[in-house]
Amino acid sequence: MIAAERAGLESVFLRREHNASLELGVEPTVEIGGLHDLVDVLASVETTDDGRTR
Repeated sequence: MIAAERAGLESVFLRREHNASLELGVEPTVEIGGLHDLVDVLASVETTDDGRTR
């Protein structure tokens, strides 16, 4: 999360049983509970005509 923030990128944190109580030092852009949720996150990303995200 820190590297993404410093690079000006959006981040996704995958919260699972083994890290359920983990306190993050930086707030992720999105927090998901499973990889299937990532499909919805990626589907909502806008792209420009040249394929770049915004």
